[in-house]
Amino acid sequence: MSRHKTITIYYRMSNNAGRDTAESCVDLTMLAGIADDVLQNGSSSGYVTPNSRKAYLYQLLKKLAILHGYKDVRFISAGVKEIEQWQKDTFR
Repeated sequence: MSRHKTITIYYRMSNNAGRDTAESCVDLTMLAGIADDVLQNGSSSGYVTPNSRKAYLYQLLKKLAILHGYKDVRFISAGVKEIEQWQKDTFR
């Protein structure tokens, strides 16, 4: 079984107290245990909760929002991403 899993994370970025918003998504390959936690727990997962000690994915989404010119970010959902054979060969 693969140690890694690729998931699609959907998130909402905002400015001006939520009056200016945009949604985006990103495909990320990560350790299967982390991916499973996010898939099973959704917005309750510590990986996407802002004040969690393990908020690694939240911190990444926050940086992506800043790159897009937004101040705030909120995790929306996650889904399993079907990956190509070369990715399966690369991330064993």
